[in-house]
Amino acid sequence: MSEQGPDGEELSATLLSDSGGKAKAPGGPPPNDPLPGSILGDYVVEQAVAWGGMGIVYRAAHRVLGRKVAVKVLRPTHANDPELTHRFLKEAQALSSLRHRGIVDIINFGDLPDGRQYMVMELLEGESLEATLKKVGRLPLLEALTLADQILDALSAAHSAGVVHRDLKPGNVFLVEENQGARYAKLVDFGLARMAPLDALNNPNGRASMALVGTPLYLAPEQATGQATTPRTDLYSFGVVLFELVSGKPPFSAFSVVELLNAHISKPAPRLSSRVEGVPPELDALVASLLEKLPEHRPASAEEARAPLRQLLHRLQYEGASVLGGPLAPLRATPPSSPGAYRSPARTRSYKVPIAVGAFVLAALGGWALSSRRSQPANDEVPAVVPAGPGPEQVVPAVVVPTPPVLPATPDAGAEAEVDAGAAVSPVTKVPRARTGPLTQQDIRAAEAPIAGRIKRCLEKHRADLPGAKGTLVVKVVVSQEGAVTSAAAVTAGLDGTALGSCLITEVKTLRFRKQPVADLVINLPFGYEAVEGAPGQ
Repeated sequence: MSEQGPDGEELSATLLSDSGGKAKAPGGPPPNDPLPGSILGDYVVEQAVAWGGMGIVYRAAHRVLGRKVAVKVLRPTHANDPELTHRFLKEAQALSSLRHRGIVDIINFGDLPDGRQYMVMELLEGESLEATLKKVGRLPLLEALTLADQILDALSAAHSAGVVHRDLKPGNVFLVEENQGARYAKLVDFGLARMAPLDALNNPNGRASMALVGTPLYLAPEQATGQATTPRTDLYSFGVVLFELVSGKPPFSAFSVVELLNAHISKPAPRLSSRVEGVPPELDALVASLLEKLPEHRPASAEEARAPLRQLLHRLQYEGASVLGGPLAPLRATPPSSPGAYRSPARTRSYKVPIAVGAFVLAALGGWALSSRRSQPANDEVPAVVPAGPGPEQVVPAVVVPTPPVLPATPDAGAEAEVDAGAAVSPVTKVPRARTGPLTQQDIRAAEAPIAGRIKRCLEKHRADLPGAKGTLVVKVVVSQEGAVTSAAAVTAGLDGTALGSCLITEVKTLRFRKQPVADLVINLPFGYEAVEGAPGQ
């Protein structure tokens, strides 16, 4: 669960951070807290791991199985507050009606000896989306769209069960760490929205005259005016979150809560394309529709909003668009030919891989995109968009496994290595290069060539793990300045933990790139596939 402390600091409350530290807000656990060491049903309470102005979360363990869980309780000072206890119960009831991978799970509910109620919930490891955004500013487009799709999927499940979140924000989206470093978005904090008195927020010495449910930066206009909330209320908040994921900032900012609420109510939302370059038109249109002032002008449901998002995500993954890997460039006065401008995606190569006579073949598509873990200044050495790749004459014929590039006889710092598609495959994966400077798509294609055959064999051997007859599997690698792959992880949901995912990760870890100037360069490798009726060699 996530709460907001008195100073506005986000608190990840049923969750442990990846650093093992406690998420804290001023106040801490109560003095002489009796809960640590006590037994609640089948669980032994270990210690407080997070706390905020209203609640405390403890880590506990099952007495027999040892399973770690989170136990959330209200502070003793709020035990007799009928509004908060009612919301606490409503949150438990809402969560008990939801069973979805993208929604935090409730395990049990009960009463403490002092009369306070408690929830036993799954203990999540990772960090909030808010914490991630504070560190990186904005996400690579591929990751932003993937997380957005996961959030919409969870919202759709909640809305189908009649539950409206009402406080969707980055602090209430938790990025759960899975195997191989992959992360998955999970919604938390259903029903226990923080009550924020407007007068108190704008004047600490004043008396509160009204209350606000939600977080002002992400409030829908109908929430700001005290009207009824519907699933479309969550979609507005989701639009604000998506805007922030791609641009690095919410659409509105102000010096006071009242000014911010007025912006949500009456100020036209800026277009996403006015904040960053290279935004795909369909994404720009989707965000604009989500931020409509009137609920009836927004998408009718999370699934309706999800449809164009998934189409865009699939198209970008399938084409291997270079815009996938890195954050889009902030909008600035540059000509269209500048590195920050959007360019057409590079044409990808296709390999048809025979599986069995009369069955189907797979087309493994190699596409690449770059980003850096550090924020990029306007004139950074890493292009915001990788230059377009080789032309049609360099497309590798079907079933021919590409080989490492053949270096020119005379070293030439400006020369590009060529791929001899008909030569024997070399087991050596290190590709020496004379060039310096940022990696280009041609550099990445050349480095990937030696493993293309092994990627093909991964798809053949573990075809049972493919999510469908056609799609794209994305694996992320982190490359050092020396060109070595320091880590790899599955980006595609559901790929992590499968034999196919492990096979792909093992192979991409053998990639070797030439030296390049960026520390911890992230490269997204999309491998598209399609089942096609036909015989081997077709």
